[in-house]
Amino acid sequence: MVPVKLYQTLSREENVEKPSCHETEPTTGGGKIVHPSHAGEKKRLNRIRGQIDGVDRMIDDRRYCIDIVTQIRAAKSALQSLEKAVLETHLRGCVRSAFTSKSAFDIEEKIKEIMEMIS
Repeated sequence: MVPVKLYQTLSREENVEKPSCHETEPTTGGGKIVHPSHAGEKKRLNRIRGQIDGVDRMIDDRRYCIDIVTQIRAAKSALQSLEKAVLETHLRGCVRSAFTSKSAFDIEEKIKEIMEMIS
């Protein structure tokens, strides 16, 4: 994480990109946490929601078991794909920021966070 004072100095002197995740953005009333946008994933999420609704209808219609399981597996795969995309954004933004900050505390926090998620 780039310290606020350093970020303010760099952003005035150089063309520094805005922090991508868990960074403190300079504000007059203290810092504001900035997280990456996952708005691009909303379309995918809506499609998954439609698949789940489809499974619900299939159950109501007493459809063939294997057809229902196939739809469940498709929804599960789509959720895993969404999870992978969000995790990749986290690794490329939040985790990369922590590691490039060279802050031992921030690096350790990100490692701990990832390990807890994996467990």
